[in-house]
Amino acid sequence: MFIWLFILILLGIYINFLSKKNAFKKLFYSIKFSKEIVEIGEEFEIISIIENKKIYPITYLNISQEYPEEFEFIEGNNFKGAYKTKMSVLPFQRVKRSFKVSCLKRGRYILKNAEITCGDLFGFETMTQFYESFAEIVVLPKSYSLKKLTPYGSYTGDISVKRWIIEDPLVNIGIKEYTGREPLKQIHWPSSLKHQKIMVKEYDFTTDNNLLIALNIETCKPFWQKIDGDAIERCISITRSLVDEFESLKVPYGLISNAQNFLNSTLYRPGLGLNHRLKILESLGRIDYSIFCPFEDIIKTKNSIKNTTIVVITPIILDEYVSPINNLIKFYQKVVLITLNTNNIGKVAKQIEIYFEGE
Repeated sequence: MFIWLFILILLGIYINFLSKKNAFKKLFYSIKFSKEIVEIGEEFEIISIIENKKIYPITYLNISQEYPEEFEFIEGNNFKGAYKTKMSVLPFQRVKRSFKVSCLKRGRYILKNAEITCGDLFGFETMTQFYESFAEIVVLPKSYSLKKLTPYGSYTGDISVKRWIIEDPLVNIGIKEYTGREPLKQIHWPSSLKHQKIMVKEYDFTTDNNLLIALNIETCKPFWQKIDGDAIERCISITRSLVDEFESLKVPYGLISNAQNFLNSTLYRPGLGLNHRLKILESLGRIDYSIFCPFEDIIKTKNSIKNTTIVVITPIILDEYVSPINNLIKFYQKVVLITLNTNNIGKVAKQIEIYFEGE
């Protein structure tokens, strides 16, 4: 009897030794998001998978995974930046867990390495190992109410995106009733006499008509000295709203920016459609507060595409921007400037349509 007990003890010690030695052997961990791109506040899932592909069970397993502080766990699961879960895993078992989450801020978020701790068969000792993992999600910028923008100088009334689009008087698509906003030269007198009310010619946008948005995220010189993150976020949101407006109007648009991680160099080409819009919005979601060159260099560069309108969006008009912005009227039929304050606004050429944030 004593011999069998001794054999069982030895066998248990040996199995426990093997469980420690092979704790992380054929143990796999992965994590992913249920969506790649989401809006602010949109619900998505974080899915973690642990898989034990060996004949030994893992009686104690602890996973510690860090999460961005901007993540808000739904259903009361607030992990304060790190989530820890404990479990036991049987031989050849695959455990999948998911959590519903939303994100409160625009940006690119990455989940990286996890810390996994395993215990031996009898719970006497623990071993820890880091597992490499990678999951990425992009949170798009929120929309901005363009009604918050106030026209400057001789321009009056609410902001009108349609006014930035150049109409071609050679493309007449019909006749419509006069609303009071059309110039007198558009009145069609024969139709006015026929209908006994003022009628005007209605024009459509030409296929050559397109817009370029130039987004600046530089708020001072040098850029890193005083970064105004709130102003940059508002400019990004304004850009998103304009993209949605141009898409709804079916007018081709493109985007350039001096953001460091604005890596899609083809977005300056005018385009339309859900795919083009999503690529631009995703790029806006990925932007951080670093720049790869001063903004004045961006707008000095001659674009190979002949855009009819350029819309400049900047948190502030620095002294270095004034001359390059004024020179834009030489290359575009219409130049629109949107800024968040009135710094240097009086130095901008009168031909440029200006909007600023405020009363």
